[in-house]
Amino acid sequence: MNLLPQSHEEFRDKEYWDSFFKKRGTKAFEWYGEYAELSGILHKYIKPKDEILVIGCGNSTLSADLYDVGYRKITNIDVSEVAIKKMSEINKDTRPEMTFQSMDATNTSFANDKFSCVLDKGTLDALMPDDGEENQKQIFKLFNEIGRLLRVGGRYVVVSLLQSHVLTIILNHFPKIGWMLRVVHCVDATDHNQTYEGSSGGSRLPVFVVICTKMLGMIGKPAVIEFSVDGETVQRLTCEDELVSSIQRVRQGAIALHRVASGEEGAALDLYRPGEESPRYTVHLANAFSRVAGSPTFAAFLVPQGRETDWLFGSVEGRQQLAKSAGVSRLAVVSLHRGQEYPGGLETIRKEISPCVRRLAPQALRESKIPILSVAPDDAGAVGQRQVIYKGKSAITGDFVVEEVETSRESVNGPKFVRRLIFMQNPRVVQSEAWLKTVKSRKGNPKKVVDNEHLSCDHHYYMLIGVSSVLSEASLVPSKANKVAVVGLGGGGLCMYMQQHFKKASITAVEIDPTIVDVATKYFGLTLSEQLKIHVGDGIEFIINAAKEGKEFSAILFDVNSKDVQKGMSCPPAQFLTKDTLKAVQACLQNTGGIFVLNLVCRSSSLRREAVNSLESIFGSAVCSYKLDEEVNEIFFCSSISMEVEMWKEVIAEGAKAMYGNFHGKGQRSSVIDLNEFSNGLLAANYDV
Repeated sequence: MNLLPQSHEEFRDKEYWDSFFKKRGTKAFEWYGEYAELSGILHKYIKPKDEILVIGCGNSTLSADLYDVGYRKITNIDVSEVAIKKMSEINKDTRPEMTFQSMDATNTSFANDKFSCVLDKGTLDALMPDDGEENQKQIFKLFNEIGRLLRVGGRYVVVSLLQSHVLTIILNHFPKIGWMLRVVHCVDATDHNQTYEGSSGGSRLPVFVVICTKMLGMIGKPAVIEFSVDGETVQRLTCEDELVSSIQRVRQGAIALHRVASGEEGAALDLYRPGEESPRYTVHLANAFSRVAGSPTFAAFLVPQGRETDWLFGSVEGRQQLAKSAGVSRLAVVSLHRGQEYPGGLETIRKEISPCVRRLAPQALRESKIPILSVAPDDAGAVGQRQVIYKGKSAITGDFVVEEVETSRESVNGPKFVRRLIFMQNPRVVQSEAWLKTVKSRKGNPKKVVDNEHLSCDHHYYMLIGVSSVLSEASLVPSKANKVAVVGLGGGGLCMYMQQHFKKASITAVEIDPTIVDVATKYFGLTLSEQLKIHVGDGIEFIINAAKEGKEFSAILFDVNSKDVQKGMSCPPAQFLTKDTLKAVQACLQNTGGIFVLNLVCRSSSLRREAVNSLESIFGSAVCSYKLDEEVNEIFFCSSISMEVEMWKEVIAEGAKAMYGNFHGKGQRSSVIDLNEFSNGLLAANYDV
């Protein structure tokens, strides 16, 4: 039986409420939470000696609960005579001092200044389902009546969802007449609330308690507006816009919490300290691939600083695998944020995250002790190390940081550190990364420097297989030129490594952002030479102009990140795969028998299909790809020579063998490429995903 209105307007209709309470019977209807969830805040702002008027009481038990803990002077009113009659009968013997009257809250018969508190639980929201003109007139009438009934120093206490139109009308009235305004987020009631009983979708909205205090002599003076995000800490705000922003953040957080708790794939919850603009933690919820038999089990896992981009922690599949390895049916994966300090170590972090983690647990486990796991028992290993060594801003990419973090990779000299370039518009994605090694300075002191003998990004090893397939001495289709164009410089590690292993190649790196060229030079060991040159400019324009000018290359590599993080394809930007761009690539390769190598990062099967169609429309059947395990990168190899895909796969496999078959140097990561696995993993680009 649906007991909710069929349209917003019905909330203000007396006949609706009479019908509602007749159907409802004696069962209490608790908008926005039970007494247990609200009592902690209500007791702070309503005292037992107060004379209380409860407006729109309905058949809620809130007044009875207050009465039973010592609040005796309570008058209840409601427009529904049905509700008043039933509540009077229920309470007349057990709570004789509490009264119930059928009355419209906008037009009461009480004397001026009669009450020290007016309590409103959901009535304001019910009377104002939207910001229509008639609704606004009704609400201002209600506010004026409350102002008449309250004594100086009295409080109008409102339990509300504070949707934008409700918040706006509160701000347009009470601060303007000199009343003090405080808004408190009721965390316990938010957890209890599921928008409205019986609603579909289950979108959780936060519950607030608004305290409007009647003051004299404050008209024309700066309004006193305060906010409490947790029910404990109170902030004095400087303006109304600050309050609106604070409430919006809580609302977004509550919805995110619900999305995460509901198991929505990829949903994330950011946790802030009160008053701070930057998040302190981010939480993802993961369910094991196969649920553990029996009762649900739950734990949290703390990700060390800098490791949040690892596949195991930074992808849905990785977190699912982590939950399975931890032996639990549900796992809250908690990441730490750059720019935050964690001086208390594991113990302090556990105390900070425990309340939120508990809210993500299955209902049956919320009162149990929830284990918080980590990669190491000690603070240093569990919390990790992250050091920001440079902060910058580019006109093209916006804010960015260069940071050094400890990784899980093994090193004979102890912990392995990497240096990373992070664009703050997408801070969970590593734009460039370089290994660091420790050397002695001229004074004999150890210092970290970039290790250009290794590639930190695994997908670069696979991109170089394409270069090897046309430039190595053992190539089955040797190119007639030794020129390579790399569109997308990043930190320059790929280009530096390439010039070491292809001594005869002339390399041009194309980078649109001059700031990034400076960063690569200063922080990532990029060194320019006759063999390696930089072209600062748009990569598409470079390729199209090169084709027009008849320039030829043996290999063209695209390794370009998209600035739009909302798209399902983050590398490359869509314009790099238009037919005009790809025709220009083909024109630069066709006379040399060269190769086009593309790093594709795509989570959308439809966008991947569009990319493959574009490639095959230009390069025909000579297109194959390799998908990296535990990564989102897929490397495409496209030949400018017409051949069947099976032959092309053999050419690529031989390129891998020529590049890595005898790859045994001091400390080299020869294990990064398993030749058999690579050969078996090469697929025609049009395979089904």
